[in-house]
Amino acid sequence: MKHFSERLRHARQHRGLSQAGLARLCGLSQSAISNYENGTRRDAREILDLARALNVSVLWLRKGVGKMEFTDDTYLLSEPLDGPPIVSWPFRLFSVDEVVALAESERDLLDRTMRHLLDGMKPR
Repeated sequence: MKHFSERLRHARQHRGLSQAGLARLCGLSQSAISNYENGTRRDAREILDLARALNVSVLWLRKGVGKMEFTDDTYLLSEPLDGPPIVSWPFRLFSVDEVVALAESERDLLDRTMRHLLDGMKPR
């Protein structure tokens, strides 16, 4: 599936949900879901809510990368899609998928913020 709209429709139907049912789970309108699925609304700001409601990977839903099924709360960072894991994901309150789903400018801001926090925590 090449487009977000196709992946959203596929995941919704796979879970046996109507557009209205998915909308209720996400706090959206049925027309918002319809607009995402027919491609008239493209930038899903609610992508995390949609992925959680559908129990699918945010990265898969947004970009079609990896597996659709969300199988585990444990994340491993590895070399690009092959090779052994090099480190386990250290954060409990947000996932790798959530970070990857951010726009590049938002990831840059997160990166700078984390750097600032880590620098401030270093012993003097």
